Amino acid sequence: MANPRSETVLAMYDFMQGFERTELKVKSECEEMVVVASLLDCFGIIKKDTFLNDYTTTLNIPGLIEPTTIFTNFKLGVEVPGGRDLWTQMRTIAHEKMHARQISSGVLVFDARYLESPYRAWYESHAFIVNCEMDNWRWGPGAMPDPDLLAARLKSYACKQVDIDQAAATYKRLQWTVKMGGIVSESFAALKPFLDTEGAYIREVA
Repeated sequence: MANPRSETVLAMYDFMQGFERTELKVKSECEEMVVVASLLDCFGIIKKDTFLNDYTTTLNIPGLIEPTTIFTNFKLGVEVPGGRDLWTQMRTIAHEKMHARQISSGVLVFDARYLESPYRAWYESHAFIVNCEMDNWRWGPGAMPDPDLLAARLKSYACKQVDIDQAAATYKRLQWTVKMGGIVSESFAALKPFLDTEGAYIREVA
């Protein structure tokens, strides 16, 4: 099994700048992320330390964080023992570029709505489906996670059960489309030409 090379991961990020332009920073090196982490903890969305250490985050907060910036919990293109492998980094960037597209449709609307469980679940479910599309592209439909298990990940985002159930239904519908050969996310649609050419060496399905 061929694994992504560092230069492919970096080239993918550059390619996806044509889809949504973003800044890229390592979260642990950014003081402003401590402020955001405290805010999310205050709203009961996610614990401060968990947010800072375990998650990659895309934000645009007028007056505080501009332009739209992806804050990673890894250094892009660098694989370390126990850290994010390079394929996971690629999936993460595609996922976060989907959030960048959501933000670009209205930054103030996104920032306000993300604090509410139904919208947060919607935003995340439509970003996580990008991960499913990438795994399907590389390994086939069997690589996509069970919709209920995928939706259960939203518990860590403090989403309500009713919204998690709705996300599971969304995953089932969208995964069916992916299995039938369809493309459901704007992020994967933009990324696929790169994967089919520069990333073809890691694909394991015909």
